[in-house]
Amino acid sequence: MVEITVELLQGAAAVLSAFTSGGILNISIMTIPTLVLPNPKSQDRPSSSPSPAYIAHQWRNVYDVGKMIYPALALTASILDLAAARVCYHSQGMGPEERSKTASLSVAAALLTIFIVPYTILVIMPVNRKLDAYRVPRAVEGKKGEMTGLPDDEDALSALLASWSRKNFVRGLFPLMGAVLGMAMLLNLL
Repeated sequence: MVEITVELLQGAAAVLSAFTSGGILNISIMTIPTLVLPNPKSQDRPSSSPSPAYIAHQWRNVYDVGKMIYPALALTASILDLAAARVCYHSQGMGPEERSKTASLSVAAALLTIFIVPYTILVIMPVNRKLDAYRVPRAVEGKKGEMTGLPDDEDALSALLASWSRKNFVRGLFPLMGAVLGMAMLLNLL
């Protein structure tokens, strides 16, 4: 009975971690590239490009939806992994070495998955603040020296979005590693 409970907890945690990773990676692989200014090689290019403020607002909309979904999924997966670790640790049906190993690996999977939160705070938030400058009206010197309400440098915005996308991609790898570790435990590969 204990093994079934542990396997269910590990399986659910691995699926949630994989889903979290897939969603985060999708933002970097598919969403951000479509937000950045239109592809110059595209045949169906619009006659005018969206403004940097518009692109920054679209990025913020994507980010705000993601921050409501993915940390909650990561937290849930981590709690499931920690519950599996607790059940293993207190199990009488496993030997001490197996209990310790399984519990430790479950804790590692939980920590990898939830690591998206401190990574976001330490690595991604500084870029977020720079991107938000394109959304929030404030006094900014324009190209010809006049004061405008928003920065309008498309190249700088594209570079910031590219930087954000790379950092977000790395963020998506943490729950992926948690999912792989969870699946490896579930399949008795470790």
